[in-house]
Amino acid sequence: MGDAADSLLSGLLCGICGELLDGREPGYPRTCEACGGGEERSPEARRAYKERTIKAKARRRRSAAGDYDAARALALLVDMRLIQHVPAHYSLRNTRQGEPDWVLNIWPGPRRIGNVDKGRGPAALPPFLGDRLRPGWTLTDVVQAAADALGRRPVDPDVWLYGG
Repeated sequence: MGDAADSLLSGLLCGICGELLDGREPGYPRTCEACGGGEERSPEARRAYKERTIKAKARRRRSAAGDYDAARALALLVDMRLIQHVPAHYSLRNTRQGEPDWVLNIWPGPRRIGNVDKGRGPAALPPFLGDRLRPGWTLTDVVQAAADALGRRPVDPDVWLYGG
């Protein structure tokens, strides 16, 4: 390669306009503030960020697996069913007779929640939970938020289990 290409790749010059940046050569391409970049993250910093993200998602999946039994029990008490498909995917389903059947998919790793169309036309929309969940939500929090959104309160387990 030529000197100009080497200077772009080493970070001495802006990778877009070719302007001299700050005289440093960090060993990775950078862009100037005028081109919308400023100081770019190094490959090592990007790799470290990705590793932290992967570890955080794994930690949230393990936490959800530990919370599953309590969340499933609560779901049964409010006429819902919580299902674990794989360690990274759960679904909450309405089981109350005479009400629309909806499914709420839950991915604890990336903290995503969404409804699904089951292929039978427009699916009934599940309750909106966005404003009812705190940032570090758990599976139990999702079930509780769905119950609150629908105005359901847990039934006394003794009445539910033993009829008395």
